[in-house]
Amino acid sequence: MKTILIFILTITLGVSAQEYVNEDTVNVYSENTLNPATKSIRIPVNFNESKLLSEIPDEIEDLTIEKVELVYTTFKESQDFDQIGLNQNRMKTFKNAFSNLDSPLIQWNIIGQSSARTAEAAKEYFHGFVVYYRPKPTKESIEHEISFMDSLLGEPFDTHFKVRDVETSTTKYEDRSSTFIASYDTPILMPLSEKEKNVDEDCIAAFSGTMNVKPAVFKHFQDSILSLYNCKRIQFTTEGELKENEKSTYNFEYYLIKEDCYDVKYITASSEAEPFYASSWIQNADYNVVQEAFERNPQWENSLVIIDVTGSMSPYIGKTMSWVKATQDSSQISAFVFFNDGDATPHNKKVTGRVGGIYSVINESFSSVYSEMKSTMRKGGGGDCPENNVEATIKGTDEFPECDEIIMVADNWATPRDMKFTSQLKKPVHVILCGGSMGINEAYIQLAYDTKGSVHTIEEDLNMREIKPGKQFKVGSSYFTLVNGRIVRAKHK
Repeated sequence: MKTILIFILTITLGVSAQEYVNEDTVNVYSENTLNPATKSIRIPVNFNESKLLSEIPDEIEDLTIEKVELVYTTFKESQDFDQIGLNQNRMKTFKNAFSNLDSPLIQWNIIGQSSARTAEAAKEYFHGFVVYYRPKPTKESIEHEISFMDSLLGEPFDTHFKVRDVETSTTKYEDRSSTFIASYDTPILMPLSEKEKNVDEDCIAAFSGTMNVKPAVFKHFQDSILSLYNCKRIQFTTEGELKENEKSTYNFEYYLIKEDCYDVKYITASSEAEPFYASSWIQNADYNVVQEAFERNPQWENSLVIIDVTGSMSPYIGKTMSWVKATQDSSQISAFVFFNDGDATPHNKKVTGRVGGIYSVINESFSSVYSEMKSTMRKGGGGDCPENNVEATIKGTDEFPECDEIIMVADNWATPRDMKFTSQLKKPVHVILCGGSMGINEAYIQLAYDTKGSVHTIEEDLNMREIKPGKQFKVGSSYFTLVNGRIVRAKHK
């Protein structure tokens, strides 16, 4: 794969000049759907055409769009063919059809597939747009994100469960051309008897086994389980390095729960056909941003850490909790405040400054910290984008006035709804931004400036006391300046 960071071509392709476009070349495109916090949808076009073949679903129009990828094939019947012109028309058509693309934080990728050698072969490849977005959190999605973090941290599953015999059925795995590839066993859940339902414990189903399959096949298996049952936890290990087109051995365990209290016996899946595969994409350095910021700033001692635990933050939270667990004896962090923007309160009933959903814990043991974090997640997942960062910070500093440093772990994609209360913060706030690789939300720079604090990304630290009016400064890939006390975006000179 080759990656080129393009700035000038953004104008040609119909993207705002403040946005960057990554141009990649791959053999065959495959979307990354392994992050439990995001989903994707395809909007196809035909080979050598720009007309969209499907409409943008209404349900994603109001959601947060993180990334858009334009996918095409590099094959040309004529060397004079204007591929840039075609991609330009595709981009314009797409942006005219989709109104929710104004955010400068959206990552734009243009990906050429190079394997096709003839026009007929190229027509078989996907052409069009893939939109990655954040779905609105649900109880099921929150449990899915928690199960991911449990697996990442190797946390024990502490609920008792019963096991009994159960029948299985065979599920076929086919590729997009309906060609049979493999099959595997899935459990047929049987309802518990009334006597079994009345026992004083959670009704949990345990399902485990081993597969020697390619990653795509194991993912299909996992998706089948998720579509059938409400997964309480997924955990798996792999033997050796995972590669996209090679088989690997997956040792997996699923813990399932249903309202009707079902239970199953351990079942072993069979034959070829993809896991909750975290070991590649979770290594994305950006997810380590909290650890990196703390390691670059060893002077942060006796800190109060305020963390946004609303939906879609699980990769960052999981990596942060992993670091907290490994450094439990450190004196850097004294207490945590977790917030979820209102405990699932409907948006129209949230009162700025009194939204709630804020919970705290002293950093005395990892188990107590992790338990409080998961409890806060389960009480509400946000979902309406603006969040109560400042309210949570005010409450935390009131509860822990003895803490010397205030660290806010913020979702770069969600603007604080309560910036007007920033003047109540009497200590500098050091803002660590999660998801700032392609652009920076200026609201957090403003918050840091107003409190005489700092801003931190995966690679850099910016002391806001050093910012001078009228002077440009850069955070990540974005440029800003200070005008009359306000942080504004600037075009790079």
